[in-house]
Amino acid sequence: MTRLEHETSQKSRSNIRKHIKNNQNVENEGGESPLDDRESSINGMVSPESDENLNTFESFDDFIECLTGHKFGDWYVIEKGNTVLFANISLSDVPTIDMSAMVNTNLEVKIFKGKDEIQNLNGNTYPIKVTSIKEIEIILNDLSSLSSVRSEELNENINTSIALLQEVRQHNNKVQDKVSFLCEQMNLLLEKRQSMRRFSIEYMIFSCILWLISPHAYKYLCTTQLLVLPFVSILHKICPKPYVFSNLEGTDPEFLIYVKEKVGNLQPEDMVVSLTVEEIRLRPYFNEIDDDVLQKAFNITRKAKTAQIYTINSLCSSFKEIVHILPIKEMDSDTLFLMVKKIIIGLHDIGFSVVCVVSNNSLINKGAMSNFVTPPATQIVYKHPVDQNKPLFYIFDSTHILKNIRNYWANQADELLLFPKFNSGHDKVLVADFSIVKKHSENENSKSIKSVLNIFNKSTIEALKENDGKSHNQTTAEFMEIILKWWSIMKSKVCSENVSEDHKFLEDCLVWLDHWANLELVENKFSDETHEAFTHTIYAFLQLTEYCQTELKLGRVLPSKIQTDSLEARYGRFRTTAIYDTATK
Repeated sequence: MTRLEHETSQKSRSNIRKHIKNNQNVENEGGESPLDDRESSINGMVSPESDENLNTFESFDDFIECLTGHKFGDWYVIEKGNTVLFANISLSDVPTIDMSAMVNTNLEVKIFKGKDEIQNLNGNTYPIKVTSIKEIEIILNDLSSLSSVRSEELNENINTSIALLQEVRQHNNKVQDKVSFLCEQMNLLLEKRQSMRRFSIEYMIFSCILWLISPHAYKYLCTTQLLVLPFVSILHKICPKPYVFSNLEGTDPEFLIYVKEKVGNLQPEDMVVSLTVEEIRLRPYFNEIDDDVLQKAFNITRKAKTAQIYTINSLCSSFKEIVHILPIKEMDSDTLFLMVKKIIIGLHDIGFSVVCVVSNNSLINKGAMSNFVTPPATQIVYKHPVDQNKPLFYIFDSTHILKNIRNYWANQADELLLFPKFNSGHDKVLVADFSIVKKHSENENSKSIKSVLNIFNKSTIEALKENDGKSHNQTTAEFMEIILKWWSIMKSKVCSENVSEDHKFLEDCLVWLDHWANLELVENKFSDETHEAFTHTIYAFLQLTEYCQTELKLGRVLPSKIQTDSLEARYGRFRTTAIYDTATK
């Protein structure tokens, strides 16, 4: 030890001894010792009560003897060889040492926060030499206080950062997904106990898809700790190994185990749900050569092209959760029917009541649902597989319908769409011109819901009305107002105060669509599949709402829980292209 280090150590040791002497003077005057307050903050830390003997020691052997029978609260004392370690251990899923102090044979104390050595703390320079248990207690108390203060400061800084990011998200739509991802990562950092971390449904899907594409890459990211990711054991509960589905009609103890573990924290209003079926493409990220990295589809030995996503949404609360992800090579309607039926029955056994199934109107999805009746047919309502006396509604996803409306309109040869006037004079045929809309909106060559909403929005409609003198501006605005009002009802995340008005508008939409079909147009119209899906979904939604209010006695039904808007916003470009979609021109 150099002369400077020796003098610094002596000064730090003098500070601690001075602190002890001040405590003794206070005690002799009948006052309360500040040290007692500091000791009481270290849960259960006990000091000798004798004023004559402060448990002092002059050698390492004496120090070891003084430790016998002495308690240091939450601190673990570990003696190994020529070292004594005092460790404050965080008992989470992965135990870690938050703070520690190490005493060597020279009775010098080094202190650490995690793996980092601390050189200065509360005016003292470390390493420092100690000669009493009370000096050890003061050091440990200072370390405990440091841990608490730094943790509070860290949480405050993280919360401030989240608030700033949320403000950015509100003012810049183009970065919403990226900012939401950062906010979730920061929120996860606030929860130190990994078992208590709660991941959003979108983030769980992201994690599962990443793991399916490359388990090795996922494990590498987990190891680097650059991202807060769910454990692979959690992903197995959502996306189990292929053998679990060798018998789709059998019982599997691991099936739906992820959502089963969450039931205990739910309220009765959370248990009435819709089941949504979606697909996300994996194929674009596959490397044909690297077979070992990729997951296998459950029903074929080759690689999975897509992942089927099954989620549930409470119809009258904010609860939503992913229940299963299935990597597949190819899906047929019969297999999909068995999977949907198995999930509905499994959810019922857990305690959920599935009242409707939501999907896009592809031939496979419609074929699967048609198997709920003999002979097979696409219907608005089927007999429930759990109780034949109860209904199971089938609704086409309004998000996909809105995308198809834009796509078919844009893909007309002359970009014109013929439609009947709404509410009155249905025999009068009007024209909606997509070429005018492109001039007043940020039209992107994309099929995502965000690009569609760049067209169907109030600002575009107002711009068309301001240029009313030009051909088809007014009629185009009329058409867009009808579609936008329908969409605003279907995506509502709160219970509308004007439910009767909304339902009246939807009923008028059904009449309008019937008149449109009666025009028997050959071109400049939607496809028959899109027109039927549009009508089907409105009618099914009205019937579902009536059933929930009259039979189930639910006070409200949230329309947004019967669509995939939130998933579409983040994963729309990775979804499979349905058979009824038309490629952009």
